[in-house]
Amino acid sequence: ENYSMLVPVPLQPSNSGGPSQVVAITNTPIKWVGLITQASTSAPTAKVLQNQFGVDLVLGYTSTGIYTLTAPSAIFTANKTLAKITPLSDPANFAKIVVTSTSVLTITTKNATVVTNALLTDVPVEITIFP
Repeated sequence: ENYSMLVPVPLQPSNSGGPSQVVAITNTPIKWVGLITQASTSAPTAKVLQNQFGVDLVLGYTSTGIYTLTAPSAIFTANKTLAKITPLSDPANFAKIVVTSTSVLTITTKNATVVTNALLTDVPVEITIFP
């Protein structure tokens, strides 16, 4: 979504009564969207569909069923970062993504209650950072 408003800005000092111009002020969230795949004990890979962050995210393997997306700097602003992962097709499996810090997101995958590898195949992930 885009949020914008039009604000009249005087071309001359405000007490002059002179003409104004209209300036658009845009307050737009930025997004990263990708399809995540993970196999065996390898780090996940991503087919990046959109990246407005200006930096690349590095995907890592932490342990069975636990993976990270790491930014090179603190871009995941506290209380302004939304991360979503699409539910997995098999109802016995699930994946969640959480903001772990200002530079790390963590994905966890489980089969029932057991953390498990190789459950992600082109699973859509969307990260939005609000201004």
